[in-house]
Parts: sequence; structure tokens; C-alpha cells
Amino acid sequence: MNKKLASILTALCLILSCSSLSAAYEFFTTDTLVEDAAKLSPEVAFFLNPAGPLSKNIGVSGSFGPLGSLGPLGSSPNNTAYWLRTLGNWEALQDGLDELANPLGRRGPYSLLSDSAQSTFSNWTSLFDNTPGGHLMRSLQAGSPLHILGSAGPLGPLAGLGPGGPNGATGFSQNSAGEFFNNEGKLVQGIEVETQDGKWKAPLYEMYKAGIDDTVESPDSFFGVESRVNRSNPVKTIGFHNDRKQWVSILLVGDYTLDDFEITLRPKGSTEVLAESHSKILSNFIVFQAPKNAEFEVDVKLKSTAHYLPSKKFRLYVSGASEKARSLKGLQPHQRKYNPKFLKFASKAKAKSCASLFQSVLGQR
Repeated sequence: MNKKLASILTALCLILSCSSLSAAYEFFTTDTLVEDAAKLSPEVAFFLNPAGPLSKNIGVSGSFGPLGSLGPLGSSPNNTAYWLRTLGNWEALQDGLDELANPLGRRGPYSLLSDSAQSTFSNWTSLFDNTPGGHLMRSLQAGSPLHILGSAGPLGPLAGLGPGGPNGATGFSQNSAGEFFNNEGKLVQGIEVETQDGKWKAPLYEMYKAGIDDTVESPDSFFGVESRVNRSNPVKTIGFHNDRKQWVSILLVGDYTLDDFEITLRPKGSTEVLAESHSKILSNFIVFQAPKNAEFEVDVKLKSTAHYLPSKKFRLYVSGASEKARSLKGLQPHQRKYNPKFLKFASKAKAKSCASLFQSVLGQR
């Protein structure tokens, strides 16, 4: 009888785990922001100007910004990450910094995404409602128009420039593929850190390097890819698994200003387009709500080029906002909806997890 009950409960768990398919999820892109510029407040719409921080070339999110080829991330000798990788493992030194101003401590960058910090920020910005400053600060929250420039995006503490990135304070060694290893040689994908709310499992941010024919499949939504395409192979597909319900941002940064790329987001193994961005002037990005255990693929496509170098290099940054990040409730004017019915979920893993739980309750282990 207990076995029958466990089977029924497991099936029920599967049904409930996929019930989120009936609801639509929000997203927006560079293209939709430009289309909806008239709906944005003037101080926010100003950020969409060709010479602003979202400029494809000179902006903070552009080729000459901190995430571009001249910044600290990457495998070139002019990138800081290239030299830090040669240090190997320095966990012992990192442990000794705990009593000092350790970036992994309670006063470190990770605390920006703690519940306490997010609540304080929301309460503080509410004092400036209906003011230019208030509109601007709210527009940096997760899911807001300037998400890509805020703490929940690729420039935030959970992304490549944060303490869990290639140049971070973990002390882990890195291999040529960008993966992290502790002093015992074991692969590490997350660390337990202290925040204002106590201990929290923070993800590490890997920076992969992939050639034209190499495949990239990330186990989570916290990673970057340094890759290239050419005229005969103009499309690069990058897959990832989203392991938590959160806002996810995808930012494309070209190494050369004379290359014109576009990005498309699809469910893994499907041709259905969930979102796309192909601006010639602003940085191309996609920001979307991702359900837990969903799998996605991003296509980076070369549209045109004005130089004769054989390789057209780019960087793709995928950044989760974490379940702790605050976001504006309800569908906002700049957002669209996508249908999740085409998504591929890791249902078997959910069923196995549920089955283990129920068998434990029923004493069948």
C-alpha cells in the first residue's frame, strides 16, 4: 500500500512541478526597449541614446567597456584573468582574510543581494517616488529597464566582475576551460558565504573559452563565453540550464566594433524563438524570467562585418539575478510575455527528488 501511495505522490509532484507551464513569463530586449522608449520616464530613456552607457561600442556594456576585450576578463595577456589563473590555488590565503575586509564576508558585494539590503534599497527608493532620481534607481532593479546596468545584471556581484568570478576572492584554481577547483582538485560551482541574513549558497561565475567548432553547455545560468565565428560558420549556439527561478540577463559584447551580431533565445532543442535582439547601435541583450530547471539555448549570429580578419570574436555573458533580488511586480510597460510551453524541463530530476522525499516520509529507504 505504501508503494502505491509513494507512486501516486510522485506523479502528483511531477504534475505540480510542471504547472508553471500554464503561466506566461516576462522578458524584454534592446529592441523592445527602443520601441517602448516613449513609455519610459525621460531620465531612463536618456540611457538609450547612441553615446550613452548602453552604446554597443563606447558604453559600459560595449566593446570598450569593462566586459570587452580590453577589460579584466578573458584569456588574452592584456586581461587580468589571464595572469591570475597562473597563481593556482590560494584558498589558504583567502581563509586568512576572513577577519579583514574579505569580499566574501558580511560586508562584501554579495550582501547587496541579501534580503536585508534589497528591502533597505526598496524602502529608501520609495522616499523618492515620482522623482527623476526615484525613477532612475527603480529602473536598475531586476526586470526593470536598466536591469543590464544594475546589481542583478552582468555588472553585478553575481557576475564575472564579482567575488565569485575569474578575478574573485575565492582562492580556487582555474583550468583552461574556466572551471574552478579547490585545493583537493574537486570541481566547485558554488560557495557558502556570509550575508546580512546569514549563510547563503552563492554561485561561481565561470568564463569559458570556445573555438568555432566547440560546444558550450553550462550547468547553470552564471557564466561567460569567449568565442568566435567566421563567414563560413556565422552562428554559435550556447546552451545552459537554469537551476533556480529568477531573472536572467544575456549580454553580447563584440571584440571588434566593425562586427554586427544578433542574439536569439530558444528553448533547448527547439526552433521556437522566445526573444531576440539585433540592434546596430546599442548593446544587444535579453532579460527574461526563467523558471526553475528549464533549459535554454542562445544563438549568436554574425549579420555583417567590415573588416577582413578571419575570426569575428565576441563575449556572451549570462547572469542570474538570484532568488533574492527584488523586482517590480506585474507586467511593466517595457516588458513582453513569452509562452513557456516549448521549454524543456529537467522533470526526471524533479520526480527522483520527490520520490526520495516521499519514500523517506513513508519509511521505505
